[in-house]
Amino acid sequence: MKKVLLTTTVLALSASVAAADGVSLKGMARVGIDNAGGETTLKSRIQVDASGGITTDSGLTLGAKSRLRVENAYAAPGGDDGGFNNPEVTIGLGGVHLAFGNTNSAMAAAGNPFGTCVGEPGDYCMGDFKGIYSSNSKGPVQKIRADVSMGGATVSLSSDMGNDAAELGVKTSVGAFNVGVGMGFGGASEDQYVADVNGTFGDIKVGVRATDAMSAAYVNYTNGALGVQAFASDQDTQAVGVTYDLGGATLGVAGEVDGASQITLGFSF
Repeated sequence: MKKVLLTTTVLALSASVAAADGVSLKGMARVGIDNAGGETTLKSRIQVDASGGITTDSGLTLGAKSRLRVENAYAAPGGDDGGFNNPEVTIGLGGVHLAFGNTNSAMAAAGNPFGTCVGEPGDYCMGDFKGIYSSNSKGPVQKIRADVSMGGATVSLSSDMGNDAAELGVKTSVGAFNVGVGMGFGGASEDQYVADVNGTFGDIKVGVRATDAMSAAYVNYTNGALGVQAFASDQDTQAVGVTYDLGGATLGVAGEVDGASQITLGFSF
């Protein structure tokens, strides 16, 4: 009987290993010193993405992802306890891509939401992140997004069944520029919009980003391992960041003009 149980256990473990083919783990970690409001704080974070997918014989691609994030001082919405977030499930065939659950909305998919960020972790940004993928979400997420790519352009349409919101987004390239625009219809997205235009010229990337709540101009400069980033918004916020690629890790210093600042070391694994 013991031999039968042992054989059954080995077979079950072998099946699990075989099923795990195509599953990947990707992570990052960072530690830094933050100074805000006259208070200095040590901040650290570790993050692991678990993802997997298959391609069927008919060419259909199926995938799923969930993120584990644990941190000691970075802001976590809703008193998050640092476990795995809500998953994202995707289906694709040719130029059509569907995403379900915890995923970017159409405006986030088209609008380059992190383009203005400075420094290594990108904690200083223009803000007003509309409908982005949530690294901390635990409650119900009922978003559905469809992307159709054709001729160098991608059109996205999304719906959030939790708040009756619908969004439309389009991104494409025009000459040296990347252009993304999006707008919302109904529910929490009513009368919302986002637009981002950016272009790279040699070592310099320049861009402008506007939403219904704020707007900003940004510029990034890269020279080998050195990077410099800056943005200025109409909300009287300006920030500057400097990063240095250490070869597998990045050291960054960033801060708002007349405001908070931080120094951070980050790496991926």
